[in-house]
Amino acid sequence: DALTRARPPRETRARAAAQARTAAEAAAARKRYLATLRGREEELWRKVDDLIGNRQAATYKEAVDRLRDLRDLADGDGLLDSFSARIQQLRAAHGRTPALIRRLDEAGLVG
Repeated sequence: DALTRARPPRETRARAAAQARTAAEAAAARKRYLATLRGREEELWRKVDDLIGNRQAATYKEAVDRLRDLRDLADGDGLLDSFSARIQQLRAAHGRTPALIRRLDEAGLVG
């Protein structure tokens, strides 16, 4: 009915503020997490290689998660070109692995 569709402005503002607070907290948590990874980039790349080498769907997901971390670290350091080059190399080396390539595409890791 009309009462459930038309929320009072105060309730709408409170909901928007809560969503903004949640988003800010998530962004801060992500920033803290990435700070724990800084300086360990080469270790993360080796981990990605190991995960992909397992050739299992579950490990591809974890590899893509680590690649997202590496992308965000590279972005923060102004090194996206270097990251993109490594993604292109990874894609070339594993181009015959459709499950991995699909996951990279879905994650926007195109190089």
